[in-house]
Amino acid sequence: MLELVVRLGVTLRGRGRAARAVTLTLHFAGGARGEKSRRLREPSAHEDDLRMAVSQLMDASPARVPERDRVEGRRRGRRRHRC
Repeated sequence: MLELVVRLGVTLRGRGRAARAVTLTLHFAGGARGEKSRRLREPSAHEDDLRMAVSQLMDASPARVPERDRVEGRRRGRRRHRC
């Protein structure tokens, strides 16, 4: 995860941009997924700010998906395949 945060920071700075929020999308076995976002106090392209937001998102993420979400994920056909 740290490598992704560092790459994101480098990319943002290289483009002269900054992030206002970070979104973490988790894909679970069985097709369910969870998504959480964290707004930054101020726009930033610094790894420390991005890392802290991602760390808070990871801490707030469920350890597992409730059964009802797993069933819904399959029923709705939300399975995505990577190429």
